[in-house]
Amino acid sequence: MKRTILAVLASLVLLAAPNSLAANPGELVIAVEALGDHLDPHRAPGNSAHALMALFDGITRLDKDGNLAPSLASSWEAISDTTWVFNLQQGVRFHNGEEFNADVVIANLERMSDPNEPRASYSFDVFAGWRKTGDYQFEISTVAPDPLLPARMKNFFIAPPSMLANPKSDDFNRHPIGTGPFKFVEWIASDRVVLEANEDYYLGAPAVKRLVFRAIPEASSRVSELLAGGVDIVTGLQPEFIGLVDSNAGTRVVTRVSPINEVITLRTDVEGPLQDVRVRQAMNYAVDFDTIIGTLLSGYAHRYATVVHPFVLGFNPDVEPYPYDPEKAKSLLAEAGYANGFSVDFDITPSVGGTNNIEVAQAVVAYLGEVGIDVNLRVHEYGVMRTLVYGDRSGAPMIRWQWKTWDNDPDGIFYGMFHSKGTGTFNNDPVTDEMIVAARFNLDQEDRARIYRELQERVKEQATHIFMYYTDSIYGLSDRVTWEPRIDERLYFYEAVLND
Repeated sequence: MKRTILAVLASLVLLAAPNSLAANPGELVIAVEALGDHLDPHRAPGNSAHALMALFDGITRLDKDGNLAPSLASSWEAISDTTWVFNLQQGVRFHNGEEFNADVVIANLERMSDPNEPRASYSFDVFAGWRKTGDYQFEISTVAPDPLLPARMKNFFIAPPSMLANPKSDDFNRHPIGTGPFKFVEWIASDRVVLEANEDYYLGAPAVKRLVFRAIPEASSRVSELLAGGVDIVTGLQPEFIGLVDSNAGTRVVTRVSPINEVITLRTDVEGPLQDVRVRQAMNYAVDFDTIIGTLLSGYAHRYATVVHPFVLGFNPDVEPYPYDPEKAKSLLAEAGYANGFSVDFDITPSVGGTNNIEVAQAVVAYLGEVGIDVNLRVHEYGVMRTLVYGDRSGAPMIRWQWKTWDNDPDGIFYGMFHSKGTGTFNNDPVTDEMIVAARFNLDQEDRARIYRELQERVKEQATHIFMYYTDSIYGLSDRVTWEPRIDERLYFYEAVLND
């Protein structure tokens, strides 16, 4: 099958060869799987995030390595346990010439927090209030100590007063105005977004003069466009196409470990064998993920002990992944009273899990079968799966899911996956809860890192998940582009350079 796909791609490249010279100097074209359905900076970004990051600036930002950095705020500090002060950049103007200042920030915060607006899922429940404290300074108060507040502000994209005056108009979606490195030109729904360089950008004009995001749903079609010169960057490159892109003159493959953490949840809220920690540990010992990564993922994934990898605060290198040890797994099952094994259901969806996710699930089922665990694999449509996980929570004792660490802070993933009140938690461990809360409301970053190091030991021991791997983000690039992927997978091209 793969040989057939590669042959078809090769023929497509030959047919499309005349277009390989069609690249416009100064224009960078990116092929993505899908574009969003809006360009409203205050709505949940989804697939709109790539264009929004080019058009708008946040109060803070993450650099390409996941570290918090200045953006529209030049600096910030906690002046008490529950009060933060942000100092703003001066001399910044919107694409239409309007001035950026503290009044604009306050007006944006008012819209974002309005329950009648289709805002993004900001954490306004932690906010006690905000106020202007100078022309280029504002203050935010929180209901409890919040060490993550500056990081939260990276998602607060700022729009000009003229847009806020009529925020329900179509212009808010169709003709967005920001302070970002690129200005809006055109949006053709489900096809492309076209932007041009902001020559007056406060950090200096970008090297790329025209930026085009093209929606190309099919992975093979994205690759054929790259090889033919129709696009410069392809996202979500599948491992089966890597050799073709790497061997083609004028293109190359770039990878980076992604923030996507692949796990199988082992529910302890369902009566049965998985309530025994020895059974859960046995299931972790039973699966050879190194072989799965080497074969089904072509080596493009990395194992870590739990859900934290090295770019995240508090990563503990002394906590190692469960090794493949089927004899240890059988011994633990016997200790728990399941020497003859047991049967269990396993829910998955093709839409979650990345490369070859169905084949990976089948391999996991086979490995568990070798130690006596009979797994019934149930495949669901994505909407049904979300209901099983977040809705009526009526799913199987085993659930294949994934979590993402967008920041360099582990609070979100620990709370969501392991706290008893987390949205994706099916377990209840008071010790884990206490540790998560202690880190969540602690302004001392060194102490928080210590707690997270200890948490990794705790969650590995409790084994409420089968800890699988972090996948790699894989991109295909034209040699005319100099660009480095970000750790958070967001596409940001201010620093991109075209070698025309």
